[in-house]
Amino acid sequence: MTPDVSVVMAVHDDAPYLEETIDSVLSQAGPSLELILVDDGSTDGSRAILELYAERDTRVRLVPQEHLGLTRALIAGCSLAAAQYIARQDAADVSRPGRLVAQKAALDADRSLAFVSCWTDMCGPEWEFLHRRRGTGAARRPIDPVGRTGGRATLLDAPTHHGSVMFRRAAYDRTGGYRAEFYLAQDHDLWHRLAEVGRLQVLEESLYAARVLPASRTSTHREVQLRLGRLASRAFELRQAGASDDPAVAEARDLRPDDAPDDRTRAAAYYFIGEALRRNRDRRSIGYFRKALAHHALAPRTWARLAQAGLALGWRR
Repeated sequence: MTPDVSVVMAVHDDAPYLEETIDSVLSQAGPSLELILVDDGSTDGSRAILELYAERDTRVRLVPQEHLGLTRALIAGCSLAAAQYIARQDAADVSRPGRLVAQKAALDADRSLAFVSCWTDMCGPEWEFLHRRRGTGAARRPIDPVGRTGGRATLLDAPTHHGSVMFRRAAYDRTGGYRAEFYLAQDHDLWHRLAEVGRLQVLEESLYAARVLPASRTSTHREVQLRLGRLASRAFELRQAGASDDPAVAEARDLRPDDAPDDRTRAAAYYFIGEALRRNRDRRSIGYFRKALAHHALAPRTWARLAQAGLALGWRR
């Protein structure tokens, strides 16, 4: 029987989070689903956890591959999707109850929709609430997201998180799917291309929760990710102007991160979590500022924020 939704998730050394993440998908009520788990060369015991789920639940498909990176893992997973709708799920995050049924209902109701997202709660490593992503609000009802700002093509709204999205398999295939050149911004590149073939809706419900992990590639290679995101936007502008996006794609192909993040990069990731918690008046911010200083002690801004948090919230952990 063909499932209603194919959920695609790439895994690389995510063992501590897998059970919570997978359970949040398999417990979704409503549409029939398959969960495609692409093990991208894990070495930390993730493979054994994935094999256990595949053995005990026929909805789970395990796809092992050598370590090729997230984007190529997603390309492999999406190519195997049997359903007309593909939902993304990131390892370490959770889909909240009702996510798949709500997003499927939106796509069922409007055939012009190419993709649908929802509000996302951004959280720390221990599920400390940081902030809620709602998008711009323009797509609270289905819209054509392609617009212009200052004479340049842009998106009026976009998905709130990579893992929060469900898209039509037909629209994904029509765009050519994920492109390996945008290996740290593959989502931004795909959103721009999906916007060119259909409409977008962002459901006004917090149906997805994402963890911010200081050791993740998103945290430790933030500058390269931002540069690739700008190239994805540039490729979109070129296409909208009737030109080839080959120059932007070639530049993305040649852009590579440093071999290893340095202490300042890790400190910045801890600082980001700490500052979000401080603004929420959460005393746990103090611990993250201290972790940031352990990686980069000569950071005046971090010392200042630590003092502010300690004075306002109390120094005990």
